[in-house]
Formats: sequence, C-alpha cells, structure tokens
Amino acid sequence: MNHQPHDTTNRNHWSRRRTLKSAATVVGVTAVTKWSKPIIESAILPAHAQTTNDGGDVPAPEIVFELIQESGQNADNQANNRPYITYVINGDEVQFEFFNPTNFSFAFDYRVDQEPGTTINGLSEIVISQGELAGEMIGDVYNLTSVPANSSVMVMVTGTSEIRAGLRVGAEQEWYLDWIIFQAIQVTIP
Repeated sequence: MNHQPHDTTNRNHWSRRRTLKSAATVVGVTAVTKWSKPIIESAILPAHAQTTNDGGDVPAPEIVFELIQESGQNADNQANNRPYITYVINGDEVQFEFFNPTNFSFAFDYRVDQEPGTTINGLSEIVISQGELAGEMIGDVYNLTSVPANSSVMVMVTGTSEIRAGLRVGAEQEWYLDWIIFQAIQVTIP
C-alpha cells in the first residue's frame, strides 16, 4: 500500500475547521438552552373574532331591531290597493318590500341610523296637503327607491341604531306613508 505523507497545512486546516464546528455546536446548544417563550403583552383579534362569543362566561351582545312606530296609513293602503310597505326583521337587518299596485310611479324612502339627508330644491320644501302627513314638508330625502307602476322593489337594510322607511314622493299625497321606525336593542344570545 502506498502511503503518501500528509500535508501539514491541510491537517492544520482540518484542525481549525473541526474546532470551529465544535465551537458552533456548543454555542448553538447554549443559545437553545437559554431561549425562553416570548411574552405577548397585547394582541388585536380579527374583526369576526371580536364579536364572537368564545364560550366564556359572558355571552356576546347582539343588535336586534324592533318596530316602535307603524304608519297609520300603511294597512289602509294595502287593503285598498295603494302603495304600501312590508317588512321582515332579521336581527340587525330589516328587509323591506315597497309595493306599488297603482298605475302611477312612486318613490319610497328609507334612512339608516343618523345618515344625513339631501335637500332637493323644488321638492323638499313642498308642504303636503292631504293624508296622514298633511301640514308637513316633504323634507330631506335619504335613499329614494323608485317603484314603477304595478311593481315592487325589495331592499335589505342593515343598521346599528335606527332604520326608517316611508313614502313622501308620488302622485297622490293622501297615500303617503309616515315613517315606519325600527329601533335597535342589544340582546344577549347565550
């Protein structure tokens, strides 16, 4: 077997390399043994988790709307084939269906929470002369919803404090509807 002498430079090189490897291993082990869990002082939950009950002792409050004022004209209009509003309350939503069984166009309106209205020159200052709104001005409009003759339009509205729907724009003032008002209440759902 042929043995060649080892190069001492190479042996020294391996010696330094092994020393560095050993030192790195020791330092790595030391670093790992001194590691500790980080302390989290605050966190922000995702939006869906902020309102979700986590199964703890305190149930999450939810908003539910309840009817607090009905228009005096709405049932009469429905019974006599005039414009009317139906509604279904579903928690923080109210689903409206605006019906217009007449041969004229009408524009229903709804307001969500305290949203600002729009004054329309030539319309807002008109004083209503007939029906349950006699003596009142048409006033600001919010979310006018045009309903053509012999049709209906469905609208889903979500709010946090108050939702209103009514009728103040159309051919016959005696058929106008005062605000139907829904107010939010907080309930606890177990």
